[in-house]
Amino acid sequence: MVRLKHEIAKKRPQMQRKKCFSIKTMSGHTAVAIIAKLHELKIESMSHPPYSLVLAPSFYYLFAKLKKMLSGKKIGPNGEEIAETEAYFEALDKSFYRKGIEILEKRWIDCITFEGDYLDK
Repeated sequence: MVRLKHEIAKKRPQMQRKKCFSIKTMSGHTAVAIIAKLHELKIESMSHPPYSLVLAPSFYYLFAKLKKMLSGKKIGPNGEEIAETEAYFEALDKSFYRKGIEILEKRWIDCITFEGDYLDK
């Protein structure tokens, strides 16, 4: 972690003032050591926000469209569905992906506005 701190200072000096570390999940004995080291290096730690499937980029848009495309098809052992899925996404226009990003941004803003309360799909 000390080496990481020095590398950040060397490669991105503008980030030296922003000392924040996101902690996801880790085992108890690891967490204690890491948190102690962060405290020693004067790096603020913050917990990772709860995970929400509704706000996950792949769930809200891509997988719903993929599910419709694969509806009623049998999945075989030879991987044809993988090639079909890749071809499906490659054939989609850039506007499809742009719209998905715009919708996701709106959902994130709504989540912040409603302070994390449940959002309909």
